[in-house]
Amino acid sequence: MKKTPISISILTFLSFSATAMAEEEAATEEAATEEEATTEEAATEEAATEEAATEEAATEEAPAEDDKAFTKHGVFGGVGFSGLSLGYSYNASDKFTLAFMGVYMPPGVMVVDDTFGGVSFPCTTGSGSIFGAMANYRFAKNLRAVGGIGINSMSFVFDSKNKQISGNADYGPMAFYGGLGWGLKPVKGFSPGVDIGAVYTGAPDVHFDTEPADGAVRTDAEAHFWSVFPAIQLSVSYGL
Repeated sequence: MKKTPISISILTFLSFSATAMAEEEAATEEAATEEEATTEEAATEEAATEEAATEEAATEEAPAEDDKAFTKHGVFGGVGFSGLSLGYSYNASDKFTLAFMGVYMPPGVMVVDDTFGGVSFPCTTGSGSIFGAMANYRFAKNLRAVGGIGINSMSFVFDSKNKQISGNADYGPMAFYGGLGWGLKPVKGFSPGVDIGAVYTGAPDVHFDTEPADGAVRTDAEAHFWSVFPAIQLSVSYGL
């Protein structure tokens, strides 16, 4: 059968139409694919943004050590070699704490039998107190370097066994402390702690109620009393 120009034109038109439709369909599918990819990418970015926001919020609201929240204010109490203590702490950060405290030493906390110039003197602590401020720097997770200064009124009372010579050794007016501590974290709730250090008071003023006849008694007494005392304390703090 011989094809006429009209039939050839129709076939050509149909061929072009089919090709155009195929290309249009392919373009539509490609556009749909790109749109789907864009949608998935946007969803992924949105999910990542939400996850990042969640992590940031969790970081901002993350509790301090041991799942307890950081707090700026606290109170504490303790018992130790130097007596009973009670105080208030201000936590400037998780590294630095400033504490204001008072230490009370009841009479008779320490009793020591001493000999001054050959005369036996039982020495006991009189009632005394120290009021001061302590700076704490946490250089490790649970360890603190501690230093402080206070007003001191500690004293010793001594009396010879035959009651003929008695007197007292008065310390003051200042006392200085340095040491290391563990615990007492700047967190809400309870936190235990231990402190070990030394208190420097300087030499005391030694007074006798009756001047001893033997000068060696006074000389030994004045040289006997310590100017540096060990300090060990067990404490518990409560973050407000």
